[in-house]
This record gives sequence, structure tokens and C-alpha cells, in this order.
Amino acid sequence: MKSRKTKIAVILAGLVVLANSVLSVLGQQKPPTESSMASIAEVLIAEDGSQHELEYGSVVVPENRSRGDSESIQVAYVRLRCNQLSKAPPLFYLAGGPGGSGIEVVKRLVENGGDRFFDLIGSDIVGIDQRGAGMSEPCLKSDTLFEFDETQAGDRADMLEAMRLIIGREVEIWESRGVELAAYNTRESADDIDALRAQLGYSKITLWGASYGSHLAMCMMRRHPHVIHQALLTGPEGPDHTWKMPLETEAALTQLAKHVAKNAVWAEHLPDMVGTLRDLLDRLKLKPARVVVDRREIVISEFDVQRVLAQDIGTVRDGADAIPENVWRWSRENWHSLAERLIEERRKDGIGSAMTYTMDIASGSSQERAERIEQQIPLALLGDAANFPLRDLALEWPVPMLNASFREPLQSDIPVQIIVGELDARTPVSNAHEISQTLSNCGIVVVGSTGHNDVPLGLSEVKRVWSDFLKEGILTSAIIETGPIRFTIPDGLKVPLHPNAVLLSGDQLKIYAGSYRFTDGRIVTVRDADNRLILTLAGRGDFNLWAKSEGEFFSETSHIPDITFQKDDSGEVIRFVGAKRIAKKLDRQLPKIVSLSREELRALVGQFDYGHLGALSLWIEEQQLVAQLPGQPKMTLRALSADKLCCLEAGAQLSFIRNDAAEVVSLVHAQHGMVKSAARLVQTKD
Repeated sequence: MKSRKTKIAVILAGLVVLANSVLSVLGQQKPPTESSMASIAEVLIAEDGSQHELEYGSVVVPENRSRGDSESIQVAYVRLRCNQLSKAPPLFYLAGGPGGSGIEVVKRLVENGGDRFFDLIGSDIVGIDQRGAGMSEPCLKSDTLFEFDETQAGDRADMLEAMRLIIGREVEIWESRGVELAAYNTRESADDIDALRAQLGYSKITLWGASYGSHLAMCMMRRHPHVIHQALLTGPEGPDHTWKMPLETEAALTQLAKHVAKNAVWAEHLPDMVGTLRDLLDRLKLKPARVVVDRREIVISEFDVQRVLAQDIGTVRDGADAIPENVWRWSRENWHSLAERLIEERRKDGIGSAMTYTMDIASGSSQERAERIEQQIPLALLGDAANFPLRDLALEWPVPMLNASFREPLQSDIPVQIIVGELDARTPVSNAHEISQTLSNCGIVVVGSTGHNDVPLGLSEVKRVWSDFLKEGILTSAIIETGPIRFTIPDGLKVPLHPNAVLLSGDQLKIYAGSYRFTDGRIVTVRDADNRLILTLAGRGDFNLWAKSEGEFFSETSHIPDITFQKDDSGEVIRFVGAKRIAKKLDRQLPKIVSLSREELRALVGQFDYGHLGALSLWIEEQQLVAQLPGQPKMTLRALSADKLCCLEAGAQLSFIRNDAAEVVSLVHAQHGMVKSAARLVQTKD
């Protein structure tokens, strides 16, 4: 689930060091049975000013419960307590991935929501870093890269051959460290959660599983039904849904095309997106595209485009919203931005986490589903790109597939509320309906115009669904519309005036342009366009603001409230108000932005170690540097100098440190009064 808060996550460095050092020291002991480890407390100050104690700890469990002589591992958690006198059973959050951090998600939820969040859930909340992930020990995070040739066209067979060689060495590394990779599966993880429940003294718990976390939640419901009060599943992945059906991915693309056809700009310039894409892929199959970037020829194949689309269709915002523009550009032989993206992806493509592989490979698929996938591959527009490469590499890992009973439909009378995006290509609406067939108490809510990672859980109608379920056990079945998709529009294609808007002149619009700061320190920018304003939110992109009247504006998306600009007695715009929140216009001069050459930007590209948050990746996109942490929105950076860049909207600044050879070796990240140093992990190649 994506946080609505738009800033790069920064954790207090002292807390990370303390937590990791305690876990590391305690991890030297390997008791033979499940037990607890000492917890660490820290105070989190939420946006509303409320204070909440973060209780960090871990549960020690056998690595492999089927062996009496198993080594022990630690599964880390954070707990925040609800202060209400009458509380529901605690909420255990299970992150997706596999490999996402439940600890970080829960911290962001409480930081964003404060006391109001606990009013909505009415219980304690526990975030878990599942075995092999995040702050748990051992963490199976890997910095190993596949070392693809940046210039060569993506070829499925060649890429798999290269991956198999790397994975063989990777397996040897983990085995030499004493890690039993076969033990990192969903059944063992479900038993870890029950062990943590018992350690914390809860007789009953509520599960919140997101994406893969819902797969884990259903395993927990099957193995430990007597301790489950109810379950909230967002982006549902059933017991036999690990490998994706190619035609379901295509169905999501076809559904997206229906939204594209309703857009005033794209209805004119891309009336048949799927047909245009099909013709495009046919051409690439016969003759790959070639484009020169930095004096090197980059080759783009049909498979490259299929992979990119399979990635982007997963999320509407920052993904599928750009698909029509990309297809339009590619159909006009404009490949430059895609070539730049492929260069960066080929550079940084790697294992990421051995835990991701082991969990999914162990879950596997039924024989019947595997046969259907093979039948659909030649029929599907994107082939089997959605499953690449994990399904093809199952035999390279020493991980047996769990037995057939693991993948059987879950039959249960435990109350289950499912929330799924209309355009979800990873865990489609069909998953929800299939899962519900054997659940006697189940509600399904489909949220329109959203995908896998961007269901707006903070939207009032959606918030009411999960809050009513968590606090009162009320099940809801409904379709919730969220308005039209805000597709990206390239320069040169004029956006027509919204039918409900009034036309203001350029002089009337430009007085509102500038940067505005909310009370929590976040900065948003407003700029004028030919017939509207454009509001930029860090990590969420641009939103059109249309004039209701002079000073009053609305957006076509429900994520953005109506905005009213206010002036002082002299007629100068001083602030705007939206949904009772005030953002003051900045009187000070914004930092002077400078332009960096491509070589200067290239020197900064790479990955930087943010501890258990993962690696901050920096790459070039559309002649600008972009930064992103795993599971966080991407941020466009603007240069203040060759060694100092900022994200104005997030209030963040990155200062790069060089060695005597002028090579970047680390960075210092400053944001909202916090400072973090991060060493460079990956040296880029020319």
C-alpha cells in the first residue's frame, strides 16, 4: 500500500544503529525453541503532533520446524498501542513483496494518521518484517547484479542463461553462511506470526495482508484459524495465485484502454491503444528498434517493451498513467526515453532479495494453473512477461514447492473484507471473486481507476470500508468510483478545457504560480499552463487544477480537494486552502536551479545504502535525476550544484561526497531536520 504522504522515508539513524546492534548481538545466541528478545522503545511524533511509542522487538523461532536440530532465526516487529479503553483484537500488518517491510509501513501509517488512525482501527497495531526480510535476522537482501549488457536487446533466453550463472553463485554464498534457503516459505512464515502472537500475549488477532501479505494471511487462516478474529485483504493473492495468468494481465491492459478512450486528448491521438501496441510489437519482433544514447547504439526488442509494460500496468499512478503516452511515442519511433530507462534497469537489475525468490518458488502453482499459463502465453499480448524471471528460475534455487494442499482453496467462516483495484494486473478482481467462493463471510470492494499498488485507502469512501470492518466487523460489497485517470500528456498535445471549468487568461493564472508550504513542512508547487494550473506533489506527480471561478479551482481526481487561493489587502496571493488544510505561499526566493550535463548526472547515478530501508536508487529519466527507495514514490531531483541536489516538494536535499579521485562514494540526505549518511553500493559503468 502506498502512503498518501509524499516524502522520502527517513528513519532516525540512532534508532537503526541501536536496533540492528541489539539484534546482531542477540543473534549470536541460537536457542533451540521459540522465545522472545528484548524490545527497544522510541517515540514517534505524528503529523498531528500526537506521540506514539514504537516498541521494537523480535521473536526467536526455528529456521526449519521440521528438523529438531534447526538453527534459530529472529523475526522483527514493531508494536504501537492503542490508548482506547475498549479495544478490538490487535491488527497484524503483513507486507507484500515478498520482502516488503511491515515495520516501515506501520510506522508511516501512524506517522501520517496519528491519533485519528487509532480511532479508525480501534486496536493495537503490529508491523512485521517477515523471515528473511528487513530488520529480521538473517536478512536475505542481496546486492548481486545480473550484469546485463546495457546495449543489447532484451532476449528472454539469453537473459535467463546469464541469471542462472549468477544465481548458482548466489545460492553457494547463502549456503556457505549456513542459511537453509528451503526453510524460507509461506508456511514457516505463518507459524512465525503465530509465535509472535503468543509472545505478545494476544489470544486473537486481526490480519491485514497486502498483496503477497494476503497470500500469507490466508495460509495463517488455514493453519491457525482459532486465533484469527478477521482478515482484511488488499490486493488479494490466493493460495494458487502466485504465478500470474497472461490473459488476465492483458485484460487489465484492455480495461485501461477503455479509460484511455474516454480521455479527451488520447481519444483523438490514440483511439485504439491495444491495436497500436499490437502492431508495434509485431514490428519489433521482425526488426528491433535502434537508438543512439551517449554515442552508443541501444537495441530495443519486443521482449523489452513487454517487460516494461508488465511492470507499469501494476500501478496506475507513476506507471499505467504513462502507458498511452509511451505507446504513442513508440509508435512514432521515439525511443530515446525508453532506451535511457532500459540502460538504467539493465545496470541495476539484480537478485534484490533471495527471500523473494524462495517464498514465491515454494508457493509455486498447481499443475492445472501451470498448464493454463503455458496455453495462454502464445495468445497474450505481453506473453509471460508478468512472471519473468521467477517462474523460469524455480529449478535454480534449492527450494521445493510446498505440497498440493497448500494451494487448495481456503474454506473458512472467518470474516474477510477484500479491497481490490479495478485495473489491478498483479492481483486482479478475478482473484477476489475466486477466493470468495469458499469463504462464507466475505465482502468485496472494487475501487475504480486504480491498480495494484495505488488503491487510495485514505479516500473517505474506502477508509469507511476498512474502518467499519476493523472496528465493527461490518462487511461491504460495492464498487467505489474515484474519477477519471489523470494520464500524462506530452508537450505539444494541447489539453482541452475541462467541460466544468471556466477559462481564465494567462495573466489571471500566473499570479497563483509558486511554491507553497504546509504546516508539516511539505512543499508543493503550482505552475500555470495555457488553460489551467498544474499542482505538483512530490512522489505523486502533476495534477490539473481547473478554475471554477477566479481563485477557486478543482481537480478531476478525487485525491485532490477543491482549492481556494487567498490574497492579502494588496491583492497578492498569500496561501491556498484545501480540505481545511492551509499552505502558505513562500515569500523567500527558492534555491537557484542549475543545469547539469549528462556526464555530471551520470557521475551521480547508482545505489546508496539506507540500511534496512534498502538501497536508494538514482537514475536518469527525461534528462533529470530521479531517486527512489524500495516501496516509496520516486522523486525528481533538481540540481543546486554538481554535488548538491534537492527535491523541493519533499523538502529534501542530497549532498554527494567524493574521494580524491573525484568519484562519488557516499551522500548525505537532509530532510525535515533529520540527516542520514549513505555509502554508495554500486559503481556505474560507462
